[in-house]
Amino acid sequence: MCLPPDHYGTGDLVGALPATLGRMGHDPAGVSGIIVYAASVTGKFRIRWDTRTTTVIAAEPAEGNAEEMRLELARRFLGWHGPATVAQFAKWAGLCRSDADETWRRLTPELIPVSVDGRARHLLARDEQALLGAEPPSGIRFLPMGDPYLAIDRRLLDAQAATVLPPTRDQHGLAVTRRLVNSLGGRILVDGRIAGAWGRAQERMAIYMWSGGELEIDRLVVEAETFDGPIGKPMRLRHLR
Repeated sequence: MCLPPDHYGTGDLVGALPATLGRMGHDPAGVSGIIVYAASVTGKFRIRWDTRTTTVIAAEPAEGNAEEMRLELARRFLGWHGPATVAQFAKWAGLCRSDADETWRRLTPELIPVSVDGRARHLLARDEQALLGAEPPSGIRFLPMGDPYLAIDRRLLDAQAATVLPPTRDQHGLAVTRRLVNSLGGRILVDGRIAGAWGRAQERMAIYMWSGGELEIDRLVVEAETFDGPIGKPMRLRHLR
């Protein structure tokens, strides 16, 4: 299968797969896309996704000591997602629990226990001072699905959503469907706390604040307007309540 040597879209790759799989005696129906993602574990491909475009990048597998690379993978996970648990690491890395437990055990001298809302977690000891000295965040951010902040502990972050009644109307008094509410896969970060959900289709954005929404609406509008440039159209904001 001949492909450009650098970057190419998954559409190019998937389009070339059926013929290749057929020559190898495999049924390509329904598996081409899966194979693209599965190939990334070989280390010969990297997959980059920016919420709009998926790009496959050819790469050379990393060389080094397998045991040290195992620990470095866990360090990078904790540096990006910590504080976290070994179960979360196993899911993130696609490892069986026994392998993840062994990695965690070997990394123990570099870890410190912490509590997140009463739940036990671990953090790299080298990151402790940076965490303790961090300034409280401010501002509003619309976090998309797949954002690292949402990837590990979604149930903890969505705990407040379970305590409020679902919205039934928007700011114009129009009825809101359950389907629309369920489609809001992004989360709204307000001064460092998850305070609501959002979703977008082209220039149409829907937001649902779990509490204090009326107090933040002006700030939300300002942040939503930053989408105008990338989208190429003024955003049309629908406030569910």
